[in-house]
Amino acid sequence: MAISIAKAVRADHVEGNKRVRVRDITLDNSYPTGGYTINPSDVGLRTRIDTADCELAIAAAGATSRAVSYNYSTGKLQVYTTASTEAANASDQSAFTVRVRFVGA
Repeated sequence: MAISIAKAVRADHVEGNKRVRVRDITLDNSYPTGGYTINPSDVGLRTRIDTADCELAIAAAGATSRAVSYNYSTGKLQVYTTASTEAANASDQSAFTVRVRFVGA
């Protein structure tokens, strides 16, 4: 299974000379070490991601969460089960969805 990227309601707009795209990303059941690769075209941008502001990933039941960050040097969305521990390789993160605000060109 792969991650699912969905456009949030009223999510696409322009601020100055930057495109803004807000996406809800549902994680999958086999987290890859180092994170999920996110290309600009995956989120509706053309050439680059300048910033990616991530909310907490919340489980469908709402009882647990994961910290999520975008690694600009690798272009990957990384999931943390605690403040400093990345999710284990092949771990099931499919209960979690994160909203991310991407800005770029």
